[in-house]
Amino acid sequence: MRQFRNSLFLVFTSSVFSLIIIELFCRLVIDDGMHYHLEMWKYAINLKQISKNPEIGHEHLPNKKIRLMGVDVETNNFGLRDDWIDKYPQEDVIRILMLGDSITFGWGVESDKTIAKRLENSLSLNLNRKVEVINAGVGNYNTSMQVEWFETVGLLFSPDIVLLNFFINDAEATPAYKEISFLDKYLYSKVIFLAGVDSAKRNFFGEKNWENYYRSLYSVDSSGWLDLKKSFLSMVEICKINDLPLIVLDYPEMRRLNPYPFKDISKKIERLSVANSVDYISLLPAIVSERPESLWVSVPDPHPNGYANKLISDFLTNELSQNPSIKYRLSK
Repeated sequence: MRQFRNSLFLVFTSSVFSLIIIELFCRLVIDDGMHYHLEMWKYAINLKQISKNPEIGHEHLPNKKIRLMGVDVETNNFGLRDDWIDKYPQEDVIRILMLGDSITFGWGVESDKTIAKRLENSLSLNLNRKVEVINAGVGNYNTSMQVEWFETVGLLFSPDIVLLNFFINDAEATPAYKEISFLDKYLYSKVIFLAGVDSAKRNFFGEKNWENYYRSLYSVDSSGWLDLKKSFLSMVEICKINDLPLIVLDYPEMRRLNPYPFKDISKKIERLSVANSVDYISLLPAIVSERPESLWVSVPDPHPNGYANKLISDFLTNELSQNPSIKYRLSK
């Protein structure tokens, strides 16, 4: 019996020691500040909080600063990755509100090189008038969450124009959140292990790959697609009531660009927009001739990098400068 207890104690202490070594290895060796899964986890743990509004799901903590994916990220008084925002715009300033997810947020891109900031500078120059573009992008937001945030918070900023940034995963369901456990909050090794399990499922055990997964979101009876359409119609109605021009910007999935595999899904979003008298701009032409990997933050992470942000913002500046909605606001 005594020998059994000693053996059990040895197994236990060896296991604990091994786990400590693995955790230290993950923290000191694997974590180089550019590991996609670890950085996304740090983002969720350090910069997000559960929203009091379950329809929003989560939101950024205000006035926080952290380094993620090699760049400094700082939130303002409203928890947005932007400069300090006065609730009411200055006189003679066109205020544009950009709703979106991690692409709009500028994942892995310095703040002054994000699409929102580049657009702010270039539109001010092109239109010869001060333009303020508020970056309201929050990682992992879908269209329904964006619309709910806009209705409860974004409208308070009195925007002149609203840009609804669409990405193909915006038809995902809004997640339900619970408090984060100790292990989920502090163990780097758990994050890396679960990322490996997820990859193995997709590569070896028949889980949907990224293309099949995206397509499944837009089946006729998909709850996410139905929620997206419902939220979009709500957004259209809100903008009509408040005399706000609404423009949909369709960001391409950048793993494969030519031929682009999701033109049919983009066409669905375009038809939904046009049917409701909403301007629609596809951003695929801005980058379609580029090699996809040259546009990514890192090889495992196909978020648009600084170069892609520049190409998209340059294209968008030209499109918006000619847009009737913006010209209308200029004349007011």
